[in-house]
Amino acid sequence: MDAKRFRGTSAKDNTASAKDGTSSGHYLQLALRALGELADNETVELDQGQLLEAFCHAFTMEDSTQRDRIISYLGKAGLTDEEILDRIIPSAARRIGEKWLQDELTFAQVTISAARMQELSRFLGGRGASVPSTIPLGFNMLLIIPVEEQHTMGAFVAADQFRREGVWVHLAIGQNAKELDRTVSHHHFSMIGISAASRRSLKSVKTIVDILKTRESSIPIVLGGNILNTVEDVQFKSKVDFITSKPQDALKLCGLPSPTPVLSGADDAI
Repeated sequence: MDAKRFRGTSAKDNTASAKDGTSSGHYLQLALRALGELADNETVELDQGQLLEAFCHAFTMEDSTQRDRIISYLGKAGLTDEEILDRIIPSAARRIGEKWLQDELTFAQVTISAARMQELSRFLGGRGASVPSTIPLGFNMLLIIPVEEQHTMGAFVAADQFRREGVWVHLAIGQNAKELDRTVSHHHFSMIGISAASRRSLKSVKTIVDILKTRESSIPIVLGGNILNTVEDVQFKSKVDFITSKPQDALKLCGLPSPTPVLSGADDAI
């Protein structure tokens, strides 16, 4: 596989794999074998399924050498820090979340792996990206994680991507109605993003939108995350202005500039 072409897998892709008889247990065997092969020969080529499963498994293991090995492989395969941040990590976070829902991973394993991927995101984002994100564009955004969301990996990845686009990001994690109202009243936001993963967050999202629209109806609100894949007519039901899980698309929808072109193959992050 040419790792530069890796674009991650979606829930739809995983469903299709299951129909083809490719079980998660089979991919776990592939992941373990792939990690073993990397230990013996770092020039081995992994296909997309092997790479994603190997990455996920490495970040749930106690042995840190497995994580070092898969990151080294990605670098030698030609992936940039931005590609790992914007494509590999979001895809892996989504896949690990699916494994939890399917009872293949414990809550503790998911939490620990998410923390490790957040640490990797901070490291990669801090050692110098090629995207000219150090030039702020002069506007702020509020990125909200509803109180029901137990894992925040996707939102943190999205925040990093927005920052690399020159946006000042204010994170609101699990704030109640009063706290959100106070946050909006004390800042001038050019856009508001809500990151939600599950159907159970829909009621909270609707409440958040009502609060925000009452406070300041002119600020565009964008909803992203896996909830877009799990709830039908989610834009109508949530009353948000736009739905997308691609940060650059969110900026475009809100009429805000971006210093980089939209990558058609970029993975969802919000």
